[in-house]
This record gives sequence, structure tokens and C-alpha cells, in this order.
Amino acid sequence: MIKVKAIIVRTLRSKIIGNKGQTAVEYILMFSVIAALCFSLTLKLKNFLIGNGDCSEGNDSYFCKIINKITGEGSLGGKFQRFRLRK
Repeated sequence: MIKVKAIIVRTLRSKIIGNKGQTAVEYILMFSVIAALCFSLTLKLKNFLIGNGDCSEGNDSYFCKIINKITGEGSLGGKFQRFRLRK
């Protein structure tokens, strides 16, 4: 009885835990690690480029720096004066 039980357990283990699915499992794990890395890098890149979308003071995102240069609210804080030149 014990030999029969051992043979059944051995055959079940070889069928269930065999090496046939190892490659698929490795690819699934590799894909999940790459997906997690891409997700975290995308969030970091978004925060660097856009920030929270509000270009108030203290936001050092790349997008806000460009907007501040274009609108003239850079280091002077938008305190430009307009002078008319007469001909």
C-alpha cells in the first residue's frame, strides 16, 4: 500500500511540477517586472515634465519653466513695464 501511494505521489508531482511550464512562467514574471518598471518611470517622467499641471510658484516642472519663459513671468514675476517709443 505504501509503495502504491509513493508511486502515485511521484507521478502526480512529475505531471504537476514538471518543467514544461517553466519558460512561460519566466516570461510572465519578466513581463510583470518590465511593466512595473515602465509604470514607475512613466510617473517619474510625468512629474518631471508636467508636474501637477498647476504652474504656481514652487512648481519646478519642465513644462512650467517653458510657460514662464514664454509668458514673461520668469524671474521678474510678470512685473514688466511697457514703454512706447516715439518716432
